[in-house]
Amino acid sequence: MKTSFYFVFWIVIYPILGLFHNPVIAQNSFIVALVLAFGLSWLLNRLMPNTLAYERKLQVSPILSDVYEGKVDSFKKRIRRNTIVSVVTAVYFLIVTFIIVAFSGKQVEWFSLLIFGFLSFGYISRSATMYKAYLKLKDDPTPEQCMEIAVETLHLNYSSYYEERMQTDGKESVPAPPRNFKAFQIFSLIFAALAVIFGLFCLVMFVLALIGDNSLVGAIFAGASLLYASLALYFGISDFIAIRQEMKFIKTRL
Repeated sequence: MKTSFYFVFWIVIYPILGLFHNPVIAQNSFIVALVLAFGLSWLLNRLMPNTLAYERKLQVSPILSDVYEGKVDSFKKRIRRNTIVSVVTAVYFLIVTFIIVAFSGKQVEWFSLLIFGFLSFGYISRSATMYKAYLKLKDDPTPEQCMEIAVETLHLNYSSYYEERMQTDGKESVPAPPRNFKAFQIFSLIFAALAVIFGLFCLVMFVLALIGDNSLVGAIFAGASLLYASLALYFGISDFIAIRQEMKFIKTRL
């Protein structure tokens, strides 16, 4: 499933959990929502493995196609986009970690702090890795450097892809999509649109917070709203574009 699906699921389930009368769930609704999102991902991977495997193939094929065909500029744009979203996500989790520390008082929520500290570290590390890859490609914009980044940084199986292309005389060959894959893509488009709508809502909240409250709490809320808006808009728009490209990719390759 696309990132926008899990993002919307997490955003919807998070406030609902806060309504539970169970104090443990209510106080840790943020973490419970995160666990449920990962649990849903695990469940879907077992309920529809062929569909999700085909989706993953469609996701990596355009990247590997750029490498194979020597489209350095296109590959460079992908790396730059990945770097930007990794940085924004890292900043978001750092702000959440700061909020947990600043507003916990004497009773620090150690579990929440541990989770978001771990996520912050992970995205900071990913941001640094992606930025180094971007600098390498900027200094050496060659197909060979693209291949190295695809294998070592993105961990894609380029050798297998290369062999498949060689067996078809250099032409891209994509198998027919599994049953109901079209409905799956429409479902994904709906959630991408919902992510965009949520992002626009958060953008409005950011503007209102910026205008109406000059306190530290207001500034933190405005910053969090802006980051929510940035992530939701990025996931929604990028997933929408990706799905449309996948549809086009299938149409032109079959």
